[in-house]
Amino acid sequence: MDFMFVSLIFSFYIWLYCLHIYGSGSISFNQIWQFQQILNV
Repeated sequence: MDFMFVSLIFSFYIWLYCLHIYGSGSISFNQIWQFQQILNV
């Protein structure tokens, strides 16, 4: 279960990195914050 959680976090940051590279503005920091809140719960 811990491995799944770590892999989810890792995938999320890979996704953020890809967004940064391609300069996509479709994802707002509010959506990122909401996603982090879901992970914290």
